[in-house]
Amino acid sequence: MTVSPGSVVLVDMDGVLADWFGGMADAYQEAGGDIADFDLNRWDLGTTGAVRQLQRSVQATPGFYAGLAPIDGAIEGLYLLRDLGATVKLCSTPDATNPTCASDKVDWVANHVGTAWVKDLILTHDKTLVRGAVLIDDKPEVTGAVVPEWEHIIFDQPYNRHVTGKRILTGWGALDTLKENLA
Repeated sequence: MTVSPGSVVLVDMDGVLADWFGGMADAYQEAGGDIADFDLNRWDLGTTGAVRQLQRSVQATPGFYAGLAPIDGAIEGLYLLRDLGATVKLCSTPDATNPTCASDKVDWVANHVGTAWVKDLILTHDKTLVRGAVLIDDKPEVTGAVVPEWEHIIFDQPYNRHVTGKRILTGWGALDTLKENLA
């Protein structure tokens, strides 16, 4: 895929732009949990029972998503995509168990990327319905109501390293790698 002027590049937020795991680990420990409870090789962290209940309680805390730190190089990566001529849209799924998640994501974008980017935020529970050339997402498989028109580029995380047959973006810090992945 070549990023030509106007190509729509969709970029997920949690685990791609915002450090969801770092925020979860910190908040989970503050709530009395031990991050050794997490299986970092699983997208859902592999939690069950009381551990899962505490994880979900932390995740549902108002303000949790607004407080996440940016992943190193993420903001610069968004601007690089724009400099390459792409139309960049942030495409994220709000957590239905968190009453402030949607507004937290709007606040996060305004505070970390810039208020002008808020208009480029798409919140949806089905990313397959969103049009674009590529979707950069950490989730190993993105499914929904339709076969998406976008190519799924995996943003590298420990829990998606088993995925084959898809291009991998190893991180925002290597901006030259980003250019190569989208050229």
